Amino acid sequence: MMDSSPKSWKSIKPSSTVTLTDSQSLKKDVAGLVYSIKQILHIEESGKLCEWLFFRLIGDGDEPEKWLMIKIVDDEIDLRVYTENPDFDGRNRQDLIDAQDFWVFQQPDDPDNFRVNELKYTKSVNWDFLDKTHSDYDLKGFGEMQGKVRISPLQTGQKKDLLASIAEYVAVGNSPKKNPVELIFLEIGSPESEAGGLIRMLFGHAIRATEVDVLAIT
Repeated sequence: MMDSSPKSWKSIKPSSTVTLTDSQSLKKDVAGLVYSIKQILHIEESGKLCEWLFFRLIGDGDEPEKWLMIKIVDDEIDLRVYTENPDFDGRNRQDLIDAQDFWVFQQPDDPDNFRVNELKYTKSVNWDFLDKTHSDYDLKGFGEMQGKVRISPLQTGQKKDLLASIAEYVAVGNSPKKNPVELIFLEIGSPESEAGGLIRMLFGHAIRATEVDVLAIT
């Protein structure tokens, strides 16, 4: 098990190996699930309140890729494992508005005259999962946050100067109480884009640092 300090997490490089042994992973393999880090997003909140590390994890076979999120506040870390909602793959703000997926955002002051990159994420989400469970979500108290992004490695066509918007939600109401599924919107794009950034809708759950092992490359 690696040192779980913020400094250690920030030192991890792409192509390192991650083994997850949380309860969801152990259901699929008693030895845990092994992934390779394909890409790392390092986001620093604009007010220096916190940082996020998003590790894009690629597994073997049919196992869907995951995102391991490390949120850093001072010297404390918080870990989540997320799976991406494929319906949001490759969609930006303008794509969502064109598809009439208005529910993702709060209603603008003037619905007939607004800029899509100024829309705020919704304060609540109601979601029905394929397994017929239902969850209600409220935007966490600190609200939507923004920050600068560093990506390693940059993919073909990606720009260096990128901004992120992050909206984290907590399960409320009649949502399942045991290991509840959590929700986050992660948007990354150029500040110059009038269509907004690429939006990912991620579902996942909290894990402990002891449930993650990293074989880091040097």
